[in-house]
Amino acid sequence: MPLIPLQVLPRFPVTDHRGGIAADNIGWQDLQGSIQQGSGVSALTSEVYRDTPFLMSFFRSGQVDKLSFIYQMSHEWQAGTKVRPHMHVLPMADPAVIQNVLIEGQYAWANETTALPDNSGWTPFSIVAHINPGDVFKEKIIDLSGGNGITPPAGVSESDLLFVFVQRTGNSGSDTYNTGKSGGTVLANLGLVSVDCHFQIQKAGTQIEFSG
Repeated sequence: MPLIPLQVLPRFPVTDHRGGIAADNIGWQDLQGSIQQGSGVSALTSEVYRDTPFLMSFFRSGQVDKLSFIYQMSHEWQAGTKVRPHMHVLPMADPAVIQNVLIEGQYAWANETTALPDNSGWTPFSIVAHINPGDVFKEKIIDLSGGNGITPPAGVSESDLLFVFVQRTGNSGSDTYNTGKSGGTVLANLGLVSVDCHFQIQKAGTQIEFSG
């Protein structure tokens, strides 16, 4: 996953209620999300990982599997800087040649002054992830921003909400990762670990509880 340069914006003044509480803390942080917390997880293939008792959810090849997530931005976030939602997955089958997984979706922002829009107001994305020979059982990161990060619209600040819909369009001709896994459901060949969101911090928090 290519790196996104850290954005260092001018420090918010104390009168803006978002000035740093303590010393600046400049860097990246994670909004972590479990697959099991996603809306739609009950419709996915759920079975044990390999020969372990550990229960995992899977995207299948040959069909469309969907998940939805909501991320509430941290008080540490430097509002206005890019965020990067991404998936952590485990390929469950070893292809003989490079094969592709098609991940599609859309996202939108909302807060107290901005309504969550209808479908026409969401931003779509489409990512083709390569599964290489030898990737089997190894963590793979799929960047849902296509390597560019997502710049929030004006007016989005700490505690505001990022809604992310994601699907594997496994019945598309662009999704060629059809190598079957051994054990369990053969076509359930992409294990799902998390869909989380990197964000940039430049402060320890906000000076007031609700900063919008």
